[in-house]
Amino acid sequence: MNPSSPPDFPGEVEPLAGAADALAPEHEAVFFDRDGVLNEDHGYVSDPARLVWRKGAREAIALAHSAGRRVIVVTNQSGIGRGLFSRADADAFHAAMQADLAGHGAQIDAFYLCPVHPEAALPQFRATDHPDRKPNPGMVRRAMMDWAIDPDSAFLIGDRTTDMAAAKAAGIAGFLLGPDDDLPGLVRAQIAAQPRRPERNRKLSTELRARAARGREWLFAHCLPLWAGAGFDPRHQCFHERLGPDLRPVSPFHRIRVQARQTYVFSAANALGWQGPWRSRMEAGLAVLRNAGLRPDGGTRHRLAEGEAPPDSRRDLYDSAFVIFALARAAGRSDDGAGHLAAARALSDWVETHWAHPDGGFFEGDIDPVPPRRQNPLMHYLEALLALHEAQTDPRLQADPRSQAGLHERITLLLDLFLGKIFDRSSGLVPEYFGNDHGRPQAAEEKGDAGFLAEPGHLFEWAWLLEEATRLGFGDHCEVANILRLNGEAWGIRPGFGLAINAIGPNGGPVDSGFRLWPQGERLKANLAWFARTRAPWAIRNSIEAFDGLSGFFSDAAPGSWIDRRDPEGQFIPDDAPASSLYHIMTAFEALMATGGAVLDPQ
Repeated sequence: MNPSSPPDFPGEVEPLAGAADALAPEHEAVFFDRDGVLNEDHGYVSDPARLVWRKGAREAIALAHSAGRRVIVVTNQSGIGRGLFSRADADAFHAAMQADLAGHGAQIDAFYLCPVHPEAALPQFRATDHPDRKPNPGMVRRAMMDWAIDPDSAFLIGDRTTDMAAAKAAGIAGFLLGPDDDLPGLVRAQIAAQPRRPERNRKLSTELRARAARGREWLFAHCLPLWAGAGFDPRHQCFHERLGPDLRPVSPFHRIRVQARQTYVFSAANALGWQGPWRSRMEAGLAVLRNAGLRPDGGTRHRLAEGEAPPDSRRDLYDSAFVIFALARAAGRSDDGAGHLAAARALSDWVETHWAHPDGGFFEGDIDPVPPRRQNPLMHYLEALLALHEAQTDPRLQADPRSQAGLHERITLLLDLFLGKIFDRSSGLVPEYFGNDHGRPQAAEEKGDAGFLAEPGHLFEWAWLLEEATRLGFGDHCEVANILRLNGEAWGIRPGFGLAINAIGPNGGPVDSGFRLWPQGERLKANLAWFARTRAPWAIRNSIEAFDGLSGFFSDAAPGSWIDRRDPEGQFIPDDAPASSLYHIMTAFEALMATGGAVLDPQ
């Protein structure tokens, strides 16, 4: 894809509120390693009685503090994982440091520590190549987002090459401190050498608009024409499941969920201003969903009939969620919008009546029996209900107010289920399996603890959903959205690649370090939602990296298509392009174009 100048963004994308406001302010910071930099390293120091400051350390902290800098400590503390001392011991040591600093007019704003080690004695702290453990940048990146740190005016002082590697990976300057070096002098010199550069916000806004323009160009010129053409079966008036590298369809079957996703795609294409055959494709998809996807006795079918074979009429919650989502999103653009909305409400009624689970949420139907209980179908059902709720506010669709009240209750109950049983607050993650069945039998290829597996893509997806629920008036869920997004960024993004990996374990360590296309789109959505609410510059930085990561999956040899998987070394795994990925691309690009069209020069 070639960069282009930011265009006007036609269509019906709602602009961001407060678009003309400047970006949120950021802070300067000095990062310090701890042992050997601030205090003498006696080996696994944790007892406050053994605190011995390095010469000039308190003066250096006071210098940074008086200059208006945030002072942040990032330290590997494998002694916790090795069982030599506890987290409470480490906290007591840090409290002693703070108490002593207060008498010198100084303070440390935050301590970030990593207890994880590949050879930790305590299993919960054992992981190889943990993203927080230096030389990886997880602690630094987390602190920069937590404290709104400007990376251009931040630097890290450490005494090991691992500190320097962590600084480089985090995109900030790093300075190696020798045993006899003047620590206050180094801090003073670097503060003087790194004045603030106000033009950085202008550059961020310009870069985000450029990504939005590039995404729109690729989508309109290549992607949508391809999937409206080669991706559509004119004989059977339905969508193909996959396209091969030669852009020919390779569809041994046609799942209802893919028909639903593609129906949504072409409805959204019109909302973004695409002038191609969106209506014929959307209406064809709606006809498939209403006539073949919905069972006369309730629920949905799983697959369409193929040749002489009958349809696969098994019901599935994941399928039902996407049918509701597509009907709701397309209703306002179809001549029979009220009929589509009524069908979506009826399908939701059927799910609620027939699949209610005694512990909250729902059974999953005929394909994936419960237990184990998966969060993923419930997540998409919540997404569908939010779309239905928003569609029913359109006065043209004549929604029944009583239906809206019942829908509000359903959404609230799902949010309560997520916060009470699915979200694991102790780890700040969303396990793929939850409830009493959380410790499912461990598959051979998994390395998680008792089956605990979290996917960074789903952390971002839930963060976005919680932002959406907040925006639509279902309570304030921003705190948990922030936790999920921040943990996804700190633990789920592979250093050096800028890509979300496939899976992590309960302590944030990598379990599957390969990459797929869809998590990159969910990362982009989550950060753009964060930006819409806060105008945080870090939300733009993450969005830019997420867009670049997502577009890196797009095929140069087959414009408009993609390669879905990459191995842990970043090498592409040859395969057909699944149509289902376009849903993730389109939801991300909807958010990107809304943001890119609204971000103005903050100066």
